[in-house]
Amino acid sequence: MNSLDAAMASRVHTETGRVLEQLGDYESAFESYATAQNIVHDSREAVALRASGWLDHVASLRHGITAGRVAGWPDKPPATDTPPPVFLVGHPRSGTTLIEQVLGAHPRLTTNDERPVLREITDRFRRTHGQGWLAALDTLPADELRSLRVAYTQTARQQSGDSREGARPVDKNPLNLVELAFVKRVFPDARIIMLLRDPRDVCLSCYTQLFRLNSAMAWFTSLPGTARHYSAAMDLWMHYRAILGLQILEFRYEDFVEDPERHSRDMLAFLDEDWDAGVLSYHEQSSRHYISTPSYEGVT
Repeated sequence: MNSLDAAMASRVHTETGRVLEQLGDYESAFESYATAQNIVHDSREAVALRASGWLDHVASLRHGITAGRVAGWPDKPPATDTPPPVFLVGHPRSGTTLIEQVLGAHPRLTTNDERPVLREITDRFRRTHGQGWLAALDTLPADELRSLRVAYTQTARQQSGDSREGARPVDKNPLNLVELAFVKRVFPDARIIMLLRDPRDVCLSCYTQLFRLNSAMAWFTSLPGTARHYSAAMDLWMHYRAILGLQILEFRYEDFVEDPERHSRDMLAFLDEDWDAGVLSYHEQSSRHYISTPSYEGVT
């Protein structure tokens, strides 16, 4: 089977699973999802991506970012006229797209539809410093720190496509949670919104999606791989939460769905933004623009 045929076959089996799930035939639906993922899992691309080291990168951060190291980093950012950056994170399929649409309905906030804003800056930093990039964070000169902050702000504004004066970017990308040590070093004033969801829902949802493959998403092509991915990411999150000292608002997707106004008010207060009832009508905006993640149906 060539790559085009394999891609089409996996898509057909996934959509068949969707139909069977809607019909309540859950056993047959799961079989269809499993067939779709087996096709992708065994592809040359997926095998290579799983071998490219995403789990190793997460493990290196888990062991390399220590409380002692973080204690040596400055707690305050350089003087700046821009408000602290906002990072919306969580494991994929935890509800971050829903929260992004809520925040994006606020007149002072703008969202980026999961564009790789932070990754562009971290990748550039690692290319510059090579294997010693982690040690370079410890001795980061003031001029390079300011340059990184300016580059991030400019990239965030460009990728949001929002030219409004004073619009404040919200950088939503679930797996930015892996890079929160970099965030702590460069943006100690950042605000982090972390979304949690029942891991059974998260892992099953990841497994039944056909994501665009990369070194992280290639692990979702099997249930054991999905569980390893979730475990690694959330273990790193709990480690970061304990030692980084960032400003964090953490809540559960299930709780938001139960009481969206309360949690919307909490988020805006956390971001030092005034309450705007328009965020509760986020679905009216969501239905008028493109959402690139697999959550588009549920959000609208």
